Amino acid sequence: MTKKGPRGVFERPRGSGVWWVRYHDAHGREHREKVGPKGLAKQVYQKRKTEIAERRFFPERLRQRDEPLVDAIRDYMARKGSKKIDARGAARYARCWTEAPETKGKTLREVQPHDIERYRERRRAEGVTGATVNRELTFLRALYNDTLAAVQRERNPIPLMTPVLAEHFAPEQTGRVRFLADAEERRLLAELPAPVDRALVRIAALTGLDRGVLFRLEWDRDVNVEARTIRGQRRKGHRRDRGPYFVPVNDDLLAVLQALPSRLGRARPGERRWLFPNASGTGPLDAHNWTARVFIPAVRRAGIEDFCFRDLRHTFGTRLRTLAKLDTKSIGDLLGHTSARMAERYAHLRQSHLFEAVQQLVRAEPEHPTGTRTGTRADDRAPAARVAGAKAQAGQRDRADRRCADRTRDPRLVRPMLCR
Repeated sequence: MTKKGPRGVFERPRGSGVWWVRYHDAHGREHREKVGPKGLAKQVYQKRKTEIAERRFFPERLRQRDEPLVDAIRDYMARKGSKKIDARGAARYARCWTEAPETKGKTLREVQPHDIERYRERRRAEGVTGATVNRELTFLRALYNDTLAAVQRERNPIPLMTPVLAEHFAPEQTGRVRFLADAEERRLLAELPAPVDRALVRIAALTGLDRGVLFRLEWDRDVNVEARTIRGQRRKGHRRDRGPYFVPVNDDLLAVLQALPSRLGRARPGERRWLFPNASGTGPLDAHNWTARVFIPAVRRAGIEDFCFRDLRHTFGTRLRTLAKLDTKSIGDLLGHTSARMAERYAHLRQSHLFEAVQQLVRAEPEHPTGTRTGTRADDRAPAARVAGAKAQAGQRDRADRRCADRTRDPRLVRPMLCR
């Protein structure tokens, strides 16, 4: 005899782990809902029965919320796209989930955790790093969290679980350790014949600004030549921590800024707003286009391996620590970080400075192969001889004033005749 399952709950297809609920409303009409885990399906069934009994069951609300994933992504980007720190990256993540075969054509509640696992394995097989896959999973999880928040505001919580679980995320490296050496910088600048291209690389290495902030610098708003400061922008962290910060302009950076063609009097009126205007003068230079068209080919021609534009930010932090000898707090202020832990990821020690630190441990006088230093001084005797001499002197002092071991050692009770 087959054991019956719980009332109003069934699994379809059998063995898939996807559970449904079936119930009848006050008018006798049958309703079926796809939930997911068995335990949650039981709770949903009891909740629906309670809502029907209390005349609070409205099936049209369920149909409105169980919308296709594609429509939910489009609505989410229309409402939150401008608030994303990386708007271009968010659009790419949305396109990935819209075109993914694991989620294409499904509704919000039809996407299950095993679909996320198949998506992750397929992306890793395509050569995508774990950090990139984690950013894509984070986007989808934010979409489901936003949908759940909207449901709670309607005061009609429905069973909508996020399919993105904690075990779906891949482990990431603690931090990237790559900065530009002096010889590599010379080779890279030699492969950039245009003055504006060389200025971009030099300003990035002298300020540590993010690429998005650097390419959108404005003369009147961000550059103060008299005060010799450049204004950066914190784009990450908590909202209360975001905002501008200022990087001092040294003599090398001042010379680079004064030589820019977009400086006042050396460019057309439409190009005087931006430090790096585009060819038409209608806006700033496109960062992604410039990186793919100019920077990456120059890095390859210079023979520099495993280097990207953001590593110039690491180069700035490393030079502040090794050349200027600044502490982590000061480096974090110049990089626009709000925590010392983040500044430590950007301020690395060069191998030459590490070698110099270890080299200071070298002994000034070489040791003899037998274990003694060279020389005939009395202090240079063998350690065993010095220990034996110290023990002999201690024994003589002990025999000189030692009292009997079989007598009391209280000085008030010891008599001179009892001493040996």
